[in-house]
Amino acid sequence: MRFLFVSPRTEYLVRPLNTWMPLGVASLAASLKEKGHEVDYFDRHTCSLVLYPGSGRLNEMLKERVRLFKPDVIGFTTISSLIYDTVECVSQLRPIFAGPIIAGGHHVTALPEESLRKIDGLDGVVVGEGERAMVEFASGNDPRHIPGFCWKDHDGSIHQTPPVQITSLDDLPFPDYSLLDKRIYLQRNHMTIRGYFLSSLSMITSRGCVQRCEFCSESLTYGKGVRFHSPDYVIRGIRSLLVAYPIDGIYFHDNDFLINRKRAEEICDGIRSLHRERQFQWAVQARADRIDRDIVRQLKKAGCVLIEIGVETSFQEKLNALGKNTRVEEVEEAIALCRSIGMSVHAYMITGLAGETMDTLDSELAWVKRVKPHSFSWSHLSLHPGTVLYEKAGQRFFESHEWDRENILSFYNHSSLSTVPDKTKKTWLRRHYTPYNRKTYQWQLIKNNYPRRIVSMIVMQGIREIRKLSDILAKFFIFR
Repeated sequence: MRFLFVSPRTEYLVRPLNTWMPLGVASLAASLKEKGHEVDYFDRHTCSLVLYPGSGRLNEMLKERVRLFKPDVIGFTTISSLIYDTVECVSQLRPIFAGPIIAGGHHVTALPEESLRKIDGLDGVVVGEGERAMVEFASGNDPRHIPGFCWKDHDGSIHQTPPVQITSLDDLPFPDYSLLDKRIYLQRNHMTIRGYFLSSLSMITSRGCVQRCEFCSESLTYGKGVRFHSPDYVIRGIRSLLVAYPIDGIYFHDNDFLINRKRAEEICDGIRSLHRERQFQWAVQARADRIDRDIVRQLKKAGCVLIEIGVETSFQEKLNALGKNTRVEEVEEAIALCRSIGMSVHAYMITGLAGETMDTLDSELAWVKRVKPHSFSWSHLSLHPGTVLYEKAGQRFFESHEWDRENILSFYNHSSLSTVPDKTKKTWLRRHYTPYNRKTYQWQLIKNNYPRRIVSMIVMQGIREIRKLSDILAKFFIFR
């Protein structure tokens, strides 16, 4: 069979790319190709980076790809904050495509039946992991009886079979990175491994999380517990990337790279052996309470240059309310330890939590200035369906509203739990957070990349400014 996978375009385009990479699609493609099926991929995200995003050209390109590739099945990756784009795509394709249209990803996993009812033209959704389910579907099995499938019959009745976890991740083939746009994903940038100007690719070497943070949807998609690729599988995967692509960086997307200490140490040993063949830098995510002097030294010796920590907030009572199961003191100690050893550390934090006031915003920023992570980011709290916070405070938004662009953006752009008005908060961020964040990050860019990569960064920035000017000119000539 011939499969065409489609991922949504982002509403706000940022150059250079951040760490998002469609590894789920790459893994699905590899599993299907292993069984002899053909796979193509239309990445609306990367296409949006080279097209004026407000034009209709993106939809026309998608329809043209369908006409040329002639797929038997079209599959969509869904993200709750971008679900309106999937709705638009299905409406555009259904008049010209008579075959099955299937969706997977977090959003339809959280709301499978709702997705089949609200996205007109969608035939089925895959709940949770998709590799085994899609291979069974491609083999001709009845989707009404495939584990993980939720299928809508012609009469509107819906049949759902519970998903089954993939127990041995090493049985999966390596993700098929060849589907990805090399002009975009191999482009040197300083956001994949924050503060380091590298050509990088991402990897996932484990699935799942043992924590139950109220804002997180990790366990919804992957189920209970954590499963691992073996160190040998990981090292073979890294070697294959180094052979196939001219990269000098790898970002590990694992939710907690250090959750299995022995495994992490074995991966470090394997990477050190790879460095005899090719030098590269890498970064991981880890919980603060797993960071100690010995493991940081092992990571650094193996070429790791950055550890990213989910701090969320500097208020202990808020951490407790989120079910984070960590202490502020542990975070402070972990950051101080990384700094003392010379390991860069990035702090992820969340704004818009319950009880947020102007005073708490001031306190959070004061804490960052005191603790001094090398870089930090404050993300707006998102209430994703399937999470505990959505059940508590989401007011059944997705169940009671249409999934159009206006509704979705309004839901995700509003701080529903904060007591600070959105406009007031934006002003505060612009005056206080942004200047300090920019100053801190720019210093890290200089320190981490001087002198070898500084010239390349300046040249790339100039090219981006030219592209911005081209976008403005395109807008002028298209809409004049």
